[in-house]
Amino acid sequence: QKHGDLPRAQKLYEKIWEFGKAAEIARERGDRPETLRLYLDARDFAAAATIGEALQHAAPPEQARAADIYERRRMWAEAAALRERLGQLAQAHELYKKAQLPLEVARLDETLGRPRDAGIVYEKLLAEAPDPADAARAHLALGRILAGFGRHDEATRHLQKAIALAMRPRTDGEAPALDGTQIAR
Repeated sequence: QKHGDLPRAQKLYEKIWEFGKAAEIARERGDRPETLRLYLDARDFAAAATIGEALQHAAPPEQARAADIYERRRMWAEAAALRERLGQLAQAHELYKKAQLPLEVARLDETLGRPRDAGIVYEKLLAEAPDPADAARAHLALGRILAGFGRHDEATRHLQKAIALAMRPRTDGEAPALDGTQIAR
């Protein structure tokens, strides 16, 4: 195939619903957002995840196109992560809400200068008895927020709970990280 024929070949494969083959052509053309879209259309979620991970470190125009693709597919968490990387924090905040990721919502509330809103989200999360790793992160963050408001007794209680949860033995052998870096989703 000549390079000029690749876009036409891609369109033809799409017309006959051969999205995997169309994705390979988009990849050959170097269009990663288009490759992502086509792998999602092909329901090849492993290949889409690989491209999605690469797009986390792509140039902003590619990230924006990929975020649009994820939003059209209602893949809120993936879209939110890209919007956050693009510095579009208000959009990322709303997308994290749609993805039902309260720790991320609260974290962005803090980043956006809304510690009270963040505290409310953390308290609500803790009332729902989350898994220990999420609870540890929420207690730690809530303790920091309360300390910032001068509510030291309450802050101390939350920080102590965070430490207790972090020190608790885990069944999978992995130690939880209070900052969330080692916590699987």
